[in-house]
Amino acid sequence: AVFFVYTKAIGGTLTPAKAFTAIMYFDIIRQPFISLPMNLIGLLQARVSVSRVVDYLCAKNMDPVEAPTPGNLAEDQQNSVAVHIRGGRFSYPEDPISVQKAKEKKEAEAKAAAAKAAKAAAGGAAAPNGDAAAPDAAAADAAAAPGDVQVDVASGAGAGAGA
Repeated sequence: AVFFVYTKAIGGTLTPAKAFTAIMYFDIIRQPFISLPMNLIGLLQARVSVSRVVDYLCAKNMDPVEAPTPGNLAEDQQNSVAVHIRGGRFSYPEDPISVQKAKEKKEAEAKAAAAKAAKAAAGGAAAPNGDAAAPDAAAADAAAAPGDVQVDVASGAGAGAGA
């Protein structure tokens, strides 16, 4: 295709020296073009990794951990417990996709409620379920609302893992 464009479109004369030189140059630039997609993927993965490390390093510090008491150490040794969590608190950050979906769901429910209220006001009739459905909807929204998922482990409540 390149030789056709060179001879017909540009009007150049194709000699063996020009042809073999062009083939050699095409062979030289072939490998970088083959590896370009893999290099771009590696670059994107490195960017994601760096952003995760930056997020980790910039995160706020956790509360200081209480030192184990001699009684707790003795209990752990007696029960052959390698890891024992007392009063642990674990949380996971909000998922942005879940937050957006919950926001869209609330907006859709608000529009549906407004349309239902407008229809009821125009018809002069009360809604079939009345106000009894509102607390159930609020409870469902509260249950489905995304947020930090937290697990609190009560002190000494069998949270250890046997070794």
